Order: sequence, then structure tokens, then C-alpha cells
Amino acid sequence: MKVIVAVCENDRCEMVIHKGDRVWNKGSELYCSGKCLFESFGHVKQTVLCEKQVVGGTR
Repeated sequence: MKVIVAVCENDRCEMVIHKGDRVWNKGSELYCSGKCLFESFGHVKQTVLCEKQVVGGTR
């Protein structure tokens, strides 16, 4: 019989973690997979650079 020690901290996963399972951690938080750990860092904001056209001459 497997002993349950935790539940994956990823809200979209919440898989049961048993004693002896391979886990990933961030501080005291346990994750069932690297994917769940990666998702815990949140979405990375993409920087959008816009080219501006300079109107007029130089000063």
C-alpha cells in the first residue's frame, strides 16, 4: 500500500504524491513533474518593441 505524503501544488493538476515518488520542489512546495513546477512560475510577459517614426529634424 502506498502512503500519500502530499498533493501537487499546481492548482490545475493536484495529483497525489506518494512516498517514494520522484518530485520537484520550490521551497517547501512539492510538484509531481517538471511541467507543474515550471507552470508555478507564472506566465512570462513578452516584451513588445514598437518602432517609432521620428518626424522632423534633429535639434
